Amino acid sequence: MDQAVADGVDVINYSLGAAFESTYDDPAQVALRNAAAAGVFVATAAGNSGPGASSLSNTAPWTTTSPPTAPSPARSRSRPTGPASPLACRPT
Repeated sequence: MDQAVADGVDVINYSLGAAFESTYDDPAQVALRNAAAAGVFVATAAGNSGPGASSLSNTAPWTTTSPPTAPSPARSRSRPTGPASPLACRPT
């Protein structure tokens, strides 16, 4: 990520989630925080551990966190099920 920032990117999309929130000093969070401080827009995945309480990841204030989504039935033959359901990250 540091090299991407040095190369002048405008956006970083960090689409990795975890079962637990990263710590402040986690290397990925440090890199994301440095990118945001350099003016890069940082988008992160909210994770797929829901829908239980405290099941989000990547909620640091220097990122914009997006919940998981499922493909539209019009674009997919399968119906969305399980943790990838759009309801997986609804507020409790």
